[in-house]
Amino acid sequence: MKIVINGYYGVKNLGDDYILYALLKSFKKKDFRSFEITILADGSHFEEFYRLFPKIKFNVIYLNEKKNFMNYLKKIKCRIFAFFKADMYLLGGGGLFPNDSFISYLKVLADIILCKFLGVKIIQVYGIDLCDIRKKISKWIWRQICKRAVYINFRNKFSYDLVHEFYPSEKVTYFPDITFSLTTDIERKNFSLENIIAEKNIKENNYIIWALANPWSDREMKDAYIGHRYEKLCLHISGICNYCAELGYINVFLPFFHLSDCNLINDIVPCLKSSYYVCEENALKLSQKRALFKYAKACVSMRFHGVAFSLYHGIPVAAIAYAPKTSKLLEEYGLSEYCTKFGIRKTSGFFEEFDLDMRELNRIIDLAVKVNDKELFECISLRLKKEAAINEKRMLSYL
Repeated sequence: MKIVINGYYGVKNLGDDYILYALLKSFKKKDFRSFEITILADGSHFEEFYRLFPKIKFNVIYLNEKKNFMNYLKKIKCRIFAFFKADMYLLGGGGLFPNDSFISYLKVLADIILCKFLGVKIIQVYGIDLCDIRKKISKWIWRQICKRAVYINFRNKFSYDLVHEFYPSEKVTYFPDITFSLTTDIERKNFSLENIIAEKNIKENNYIIWALANPWSDREMKDAYIGHRYEKLCLHISGICNYCAELGYINVFLPFFHLSDCNLINDIVPCLKSSYYVCEENALKLSQKRALFKYAKACVSMRFHGVAFSLYHGIPVAAIAYAPKTSKLLEEYGLSEYCTKFGIRKTSGFFEEFDLDMRELNRIIDLAVKVNDKELFECISLRLKKEAAINEKRMLSYL
């Protein structure tokens, strides 16, 4: 069985790593004699996957190169090589489309047309989300994508509604993120906190997990106005960290996109008035990182998968959403009151620009940390896992 996967993989982004982890675990359930995975990747960091899945033959095609004509031809050649004699092409999962870019959509359609030409029979779009579809050309392209794919799965109803409006079909569905169908080896066991982290002052229910993100690029950060907004964000976050410390909790920072997140963390921690802990890149194995959420009191997250990991383990989360993928997840499961929005820029996310409302942020922090309704979150966790398992079963049925 030869499967080609296209996604934002190999860049050491924890959320995307868990999506790939979930996909590979799912494919293993089919127990094919010959099993080959080709990944069209943005990065080249797959060492841990080679270790976790030693029986899978991996081919990684690194596509993130300089934009020039020769590299453009090279990418076409690589795609032909990947799709030739492939049994299935899978686009996803993740938030691959942060804005309504018909160019990005057109690239997807071009890949699918090339797959069809080379005889790939199973084409799936699995576990993605969209921020918006406004342009007529974008709708036309998505209509062509839907016609050619056997299964289209979005990870929220918002994205589903955008497409279902102009392409109503039973093969267009929405289910929770792929990672809710994954149970890692350590999570399958009755593990304790000591199996994950050796810090003696970090104990069950005495820490808050922080999944932070700098939502601006290095290029944007050079702008004085963005720099001022960034300073305000750091001030707000450090204030909340100090508030959690006053309540008696240790702030534990888990970087998802390590270099970028650590830059933000490093600008926050000088303002902290108590002890804290930063999980360094290799301090925990990939399979341990989500497990760290199980014993936390609560989570404060700017990352979609920080919210998803909290929901997986049934712990309350205060979400700072800068794109619909986070706010819509919470809205669909009746948890909107645990979310406050952050308008980053007018060209993506919520397509608006506005700063954090500190009263709202303080309110959701108190709701997650002080009220701490774990029973509610545990019930939603069970529902999410059940629905994700149905989606996984359907995806595998096409194999």
